[in-house]
Amino acid sequence: MSTIELSELVRRLTRRTTRALEKGLDRCMKRKHFEVRSEHLLLGLLEDEGSDLMLLVRHYQLDLGRLRFVLERGLDDLRGGNTGNPTFALPLRTW
Repeated sequence: MSTIELSELVRRLTRRTTRALEKGLDRCMKRKHFEVRSEHLLLGLLEDEGSDLMLLVRHYQLDLGRLRFVLERGLDDLRGGNTGNPTFALPLRTW
């Protein structure tokens, strides 16, 4: 596995995914989390009806409300109180 620079990661994203990441970052900052995690990004993707994630949700007939609930609950367990800028969690920067 290698870690890539964030600017390189963002450059490779589609516009749709970049918007979802921005929504995730906004959610992270509003909750005062210290890291942007996959849950933040996934919730951002779920807000976009045209995202690949939403296509999968519809195709596999997943319970969207339950999926959102589980992701939000995962975020509820994170430590808050960050007054600065969050960082991106290592799993989002590694492949």
